[in-house]
Order: sequence, then structure tokens, then C-alpha cells
Amino acid sequence: MQNVLIVSAERGLDKGGMALSCERFAKMLAAMGDFRVKSLMSCDYPIATAKGNRNPIFEEVIMKEYKLKTDAMTYYDTDIVIAFGGKFNGYYASLLSERIGCRFIISLRGSDTYTVKWSEKQSWYFTEVARRAEKILCLSQEMAGNVLSLSPESSRKIYIIPNPVSLDINNRVKFPNLPESVRIGCAASEMNEKKGVMNLLYMLAEFKRLCETNITLQIVGKI
Repeated sequence: MQNVLIVSAERGLDKGGMALSCERFAKMLAAMGDFRVKSLMSCDYPIATAKGNRNPIFEEVIMKEYKLKTDAMTYYDTDIVIAFGGKFNGYYASLLSERIGCRFIISLRGSDTYTVKWSEKQSWYFTEVARRAEKILCLSQEMAGNVLSLSPESSRKIYIIPNPVSLDINNRVKFPNLPESVRIGCAASEMNEKKGVMNLLYMLAEFKRLCETNITLQIVGKI
């Protein structure tokens, strides 16, 4: 029986896609019967610090260092640390695994691999995470390519576990037995640009071009 610690920047089913992925992954591991699974938030700090230091980031540094020491003592018996996300969350998880002396695996999210290259700070976090990780899990070849563009030496660490999609591109799209009107709904806790709202609008326009059925799109979520 191995002890697995999942490190995330989100928690709860009412949060974003990362939180949902962590919940599902934790349940999957627990169901196997070979793992004891615990979860940890990388951004929950156990102490508060006074403001007004000459160094404006000093209070944040103290909180992070205290958290790292506290988490290492709390999860000392961890065998594998698995981080969801390759930015600060992944970096914190890598430091924690190093402090504990256990294996470190990073599971990348889609936005990790194409947004970090546009930020010097995030790129540094990402390359450090890639360097420290034993395995780097990606969802697509495109993600793997983005990893290699920032960390070419990571090629032997990358494992692609794609989301399964079944698509027959040889058949034209057909809409049999549609009612007189169709209503499509989508929802997310945070309805931002990463959710592809513009693509949904393009899809709606294309549907209207191909079909006379009246179709509406309802979007629910915080903007």
C-alpha cells in the first residue's frame, strides 16, 4: 500500500476543471485498493504575518516557508507526490517531495503548456517543475511538444495519456429526428476565455447554416 499525496490549487466539485480532475483521479486511485490517497492545497497558508516589511514580499516568503516545513512534517510518510498543474502549484509540490524524499509526478493541464511561455515567471516555474519531475503526464502530442520547447531534456519523462475521442470525419454531419427547436446549455463556475465560449458561438452559427431548426445557446457561470 502506497501513500499518494495529490497537490492542487483548487478543491471542491464547485470549482474549476482542475478540482474536478483531482477528485476523479483520487477516487480512481482509491478504488484500485493499492493506494492511500490524500490531497493538499498548495496555496492554503497555516499562519499569518504582519504587513509593512521593508521587503514587500517578505511576509509571503515566511508563509510559504512555514507551510513547506509544516506540510513536510504532516505528510512525512508520503511515497508519491502528484501535482496537478505546472506553475506555482507544481513547483511547490516538487519542493515538498524533495523535502519528504519521495517520488514526484506532474500532471499538466492544458493551459499550463501554452500560456507559461508568455510569462518569464511562469516559464521559470515550469522549467523547474519539468527538471525535478520523475514523470510528466500530458493529454496530447501538442502539449508534449510545448513541454519540449521549454524543457528539451524532458523528452524521456513525458507520457501522453489522451482523452478518448471517437470521430468519423468521412461522414457528413447529419441531424436526424430533430425537434422544431433545440436548446444547448453549458455551465462552468468561472466562464472565462479558456472555456472556448467564442468557439461555441461559431458552432452555433455553423449549425444554423446547415440546419433550419431553431437553436439557442444558454451559458451559465460567473463571467
